[in-house]
Amino acid sequence: MGSGVRIRWDRVCMLLAAVTVLVIVVGHAIVRGVTADEPRTLGNEAPSVAAPVARPCPPVVDGVLRTAPHEEGQRTVALTFDDGPGEWTDDILAVLAQQDVKATFFVVGREAAAAPDQVRQMYAAGHAVENHSWSHPSAGRRGRWDQQLIGNQIRRTSAEIGRLTGQPPCYFRPPQGVVPGAEGPARTASLSMTLWSVDTRDWAIRGQTAADKIRTRARAGLDEPNPIVLLHDGGGDRRATLAALPGIIDDYRRAGYAFVTLADGRV
Repeated sequence: MGSGVRIRWDRVCMLLAAVTVLVIVVGHAIVRGVTADEPRTLGNEAPSVAAPVARPCPPVVDGVLRTAPHEEGQRTVALTFDDGPGEWTDDILAVLAQQDVKATFFVVGREAAAAPDQVRQMYAAGHAVENHSWSHPSAGRRGRWDQQLIGNQIRRTSAEIGRLTGQPPCYFRPPQGVVPGAEGPARTASLSMTLWSVDTRDWAIRGQTAADKIRTRARAGLDEPNPIVLLHDGGGDRRATLAALPGIIDDYRRAGYAFVTLADGRV
């Protein structure tokens, strides 16, 4: 009788052990199933943030665009930066972020390809990333582009911008502001030709008073309802541009301008 009782308790223990193992296995499978579809991070990596949704380009502008996007009666200013990304781009992006200002970057394709993270950072921060040719060639003494040359430059850069940001560019700014010969290739690429209304000539200024001169030249746009201001973040030493930027922003903000990007002209 005692021996029979011991045998039954042995069987009960074995059964409980089996049930415990089964519960652990099933529980582990459920946890894996629930978490399989959840985003995972490695180490301190933050979950990815969705990039802005790409928007279609507006109809190509006839002629050359020289005014910032605006609604009727609205005073707007578009700060534009050429020739980057470069050594000073991160600092300029930091100032724009601190001032809560969005700008337009006309990037050189080969520089964008060499610094893809900077280009993605521009776009993710809400700045417009537009086309400024692949290698910033010179039109030469004739002051007119070879259409095959500039067409190839435009197509290659647009493809790179689209690859990096998911948003194909809508605007083309020709190197040195030389328009002749580029009209057809730009239109074929569905890009509006874009220059500026205010040239700070920041690329040509050096010395201790350079930042003040850049800011003074930028103020010329205060006489316009919708200026496009030309600045540079690449192509050379841009510390004077960086130093002038907070003052330029302050001047336009005090005058009641809204800061826009060329992307605000998209549909």
